[in-house]
Parts: sequence; structure tokens; C-alpha cells
Amino acid sequence: MSAKKALSDAWERHHNVGRSAGPGPAQELFTDNDPATTIKGCGFRNAAVAARTIELAQQPGCRYKTYWTIRAMRERAARHPHQSESMRTAIAVFDSWLEQRAGSATELPAEEAAAERAQREVLATSFANAHARRNCSSDQEFARVAREDRTDSLAVLRRAAVAASACLSPSSPSGALIGLPGAKGKFAFRATSFVALFGGPGEHGYGSHTCLRAHAVSLPRYRCVCGYRGAHRIDVVRDSREELQLGTRFPFQQFALDWVGASQEAHFLHAHMAVAGGQGAGGSKAGARGGRVGPGACSGSQPSILAFVKRSASLRADSDAGEADQDQKRRRCEQPDV
Repeated sequence: MSAKKALSDAWERHHNVGRSAGPGPAQELFTDNDPATTIKGCGFRNAAVAARTIELAQQPGCRYKTYWTIRAMRERAARHPHQSESMRTAIAVFDSWLEQRAGSATELPAEEAAAERAQREVLATSFANAHARRNCSSDQEFARVAREDRTDSLAVLRRAAVAASACLSPSSPSGALIGLPGAKGKFAFRATSFVALFGGPGEHGYGSHTCLRAHAVSLPRYRCVCGYRGAHRIDVVRDSREELQLGTRFPFQQFALDWVGASQEAHFLHAHMAVAGGQGAGGSKAGARGGRVGPGACSGSQPSILAFVKRSASLRADSDAGEADQDQKRRRCEQPDV
């Protein structure tokens, strides 16, 4: 039996689908058992998303599980209770890749696969992965903590973005927003919530996640040498409101932030403001309105703060539950992460 055939059979037995399936329903097709290792942005909404999924799944760090990722997305689309025509085009993209793979003799060298698996184990056993399925007593507990982490991550980021944006001076030039220095710019961000939103080191649909210690010694993007205890950088280069499901009223369209695991704190480095009244998915461009924040930008009374808070009233804490509700509905529709 070829290595590719063995891998396919192992996948089908694990998920109870295909030729190797036994009695009963499919297993673990819609779960993300290790949030700290996830690549965000995979999905099956349409052919373009399927093509991006294939690209993300073939990056270094994911090659040992490329087949598992793409096959999982294909089966999710095929079993979706409200399958659309655009999902069927995604299935065709996945099927084309699977057929080409079956006819190819190319295999990932064993030593490279072993290195990627070893890195995954570092992330999977880290404190940031405390809410993994393996650490939960039941599927119900796992679903509950995953939902709580996701809700917390959205609430934390929304509040921090409002606070940072409220400190903009109306006379500041357009351009990048630089995070506040010291404690003024930092906000608490739990490790389990951080990985629930941003996944593990690597390239993602939203942009990239980098372990800065690994980057300092020129290691590949997927590498992490700190076990989530050091500094990690998030660069969101696509529309955060759509890619991270932060909602159309989130003030930043693109942003970068640093997160430090030892203290479980983060701060924004810079951001591009969203166009006021702009549309979330695919239609809006980076706004011309922007500014720079420097030392003391939030000290004293600033006219812009009250105006901004009024415009962002929907982002206050009591709106987080409603936004999280909508987020859960979208995620049930696609279940995009692997």
C-alpha cells in the first residue's frame, strides 16, 4: 500500500467516512481540537475560499496535514445541511486537488514531516492550548470553553480598539496609528482567548502570526521557540471585520498588535481606520481618516473622545453578547478553522 493510500485510509477511519467508514455518523469533522495550532481562514463558502484553503494548507508547518485539512473541508461542504451552489463549486475545487494529489508521486520528506509534527506538539502542549479537547472531560465542556474563549477574544479586542481609537487627535495626519506607550496602551488578553481568535504561528486568511523569538533567528513563520511565553506579533492585512468576524462597526480595518504570553497582555502597534459607514465584507477600503498616538495622547480632555465613543456605542460591553451571537451563527454555517 502506498503512503498516500495509507494516509487516506487513516483519515477515513478516524472520521468514519468514505470506504473505510464503519457504522454510525461521521466523527470530528466540525471540531478544532487544538486551538493553539489552528490556521485561520480555511473554509468552503465558495471556489475562491476553497482555493485559499488549499494555499494555506500547503504552507510550511502544515504540509504534514495538508491532506487532512483539505479532505476535512471537502467533507464538511458535502455534509452541510444547507449546501449552496457556491459550496458545490468549492467541492469541485477540492476534488480537483485530491485527484491531482492521487496522481502525483511527490511526498513530503519524512524528516520535514517529523519537524513539523514536533513543532505542532510544542504548541499543542503549551499553556495557550489549555482548552484543547484533550483537556476537557466531554465534548460539551469543550464546546462551552471554545465558545467562551471566542466570545471573550472578540469583546477584549473590541474594547481595546475603541479605547485606542478614542485617543486619536482630530488634527493628527492620516496614516498609521501607533499603540500607546507603557501601561496606557496595554490590555489584558488571555492566552486561550488569543489563540481562539488568531490561531497558531503561520500565514492565515487574515494575515500572519509570528513568534518574534523565532523570527529573530530567521526561523520559518510557523516556528515558535517560546511555547507562547514570549512575544508574538499579529499582522492583519485584510479586512479584520470580515476575516476575524469582528463586525462592520469595528473601528480598524487592518491592524498590527504585539502580545506577550508571560504577562498575557497585548497592545496595538498601528492600524488603519475603517471608512465611517463603510461596508464590512469585501466592499470597503482603508479609510483616509487615521492618526498617530504619542506619549500623553490620552491625557487631559480631548473633544474627539466623546464623539468617537458616541459613534462606537454599539461596541460597548453590553453589545458584545449580541455580536457574539451573530458570530456563532456565521461559524456554524462554515466552521472555517482546522
